[in-house]
Amino acid sequence: MELSDVFSRAAIIVLGALAGYIVFKILVSFTGFVRHLKKRDNKGQTQGLLEKALQGDENFEIRTRDKTTSQEYPAMLHGVDKLSLKFRVYAEFPQKWKNQLVEVFFSIPSLVSPGRKDFYKFKCTVLSVERHENISFIKTSAPASLESGQKRNFFRVAPLPNTVKMLAMWILPSKSDLPRNTADIGNPRVSSREGDNSRNIKIYDISASGVGLEVNESVNDEQLQVNSQILCLIIFNESIHSGERLVNFFASGKITNIRPAVDDKSNNIMGIEFTNWSILQRDSKTINWFQIKKGNGVSPILQWISKMEKSRQSHV
Repeated sequence: MELSDVFSRAAIIVLGALAGYIVFKILVSFTGFVRHLKKRDNKGQTQGLLEKALQGDENFEIRTRDKTTSQEYPAMLHGVDKLSLKFRVYAEFPQKWKNQLVEVFFSIPSLVSPGRKDFYKFKCTVLSVERHENISFIKTSAPASLESGQKRNFFRVAPLPNTVKMLAMWILPSKSDLPRNTADIGNPRVSSREGDNSRNIKIYDISASGVGLEVNESVNDEQLQVNSQILCLIIFNESIHSGERLVNFFASGKITNIRPAVDDKSNNIMGIEFTNWSILQRDSKTINWFQIKKGNGVSPILQWISKMEKSRQSHV
């Protein structure tokens, strides 16, 4: 083989390798460009969904978790930009979570299924925590994308019309034993019945682990503050639409947050975490209490919520 042939073949190999390298770099650059466009598109979609939640005054839930406990804080979105989110938390949000990772849950009306909700979750870093009276304002990093959040049993829902027959609330003295008989309770601090023209109290939303009670501005009591203990009675129609099956549900609870009502700023919404519960049996005055472990819900309320959701979906 002549020397010129050797150089020709070597040149072909070098040029082939160079061409392959150039093609490889072009593919890598194109893949990176596509990934960048997709990431930018996801970022735009994420911000759009968060702005929709902001405009709709949707409920958010911020969850902190350490080695031993997890805590959930109800919140509302206060501001959205490309780099950060601002939340109003209607409780004292601990300063120790600054610069820590938290998980956030929220839902918005479905974009494809009218009458239903889409659930989302994301993780972000707490950037700052500011305290103003009974409200915490926290700033977090903005998520690059959202995960489709599986519907959680403890998500709060508004009761269907005409399902709550009676609602009553008592303020419990500190360090007192729970009443064991209805005769030991006395008159409620505030109550309402189905058909009342003006209700001083109503259920704003409810979950298997707690309830939001909207109280009229006339219910002004110094004892109704964060960490106060209350007792409530909810008589509800458990069968929803197939006749009536009334359930007398007693629960004790701790007020975790107090915030202005969205529709009427003069009213307040008290977020209450259930601590004990009981079903009052027919014709009985004895109250048999069951303690609620952290993270566990109340099964009768969970069943009621599930039936309400099925009823809503069947009418979509």
